[in-house]
Amino acid sequence: MDVKDPAGYERRLFEATRLYDGHQPKEVLPKVIYLDEASNTEAALLKTNIKKYVEENMLQFVTGAKDIDSGWDAYLAGFKNLNVDRFLQIYQQAYDKMKK
Repeated sequence: MDVKDPAGYERRLFEATRLYDGHQPKEVLPKVIYLDEASNTEAALLKTNIKKYVEENMLQFVTGAKDIDSGWDAYLAGFKNLNVDRFLQIYQQAYDKMKK
């Protein structure tokens, strides 16, 4: 069957897929990480604050209200005040629990 013919489309996909054999990542991250109720409540609050901070700063950087070169370090430092470390810890613990 000619793989370039429309009737050979499925065969062409199969052949292309085989090129990736042996090149898959060693670890695939889950699309969803489930949190217990207490962790979920805390993570949701942290996520809301982090997302708002990112969106506000992105707007200021894009519009020129903040200079990205001189304001970047302060922007990164602002994440510490938002407890990003705690947010990551919550998800890391849930991920580790799922892997077991």
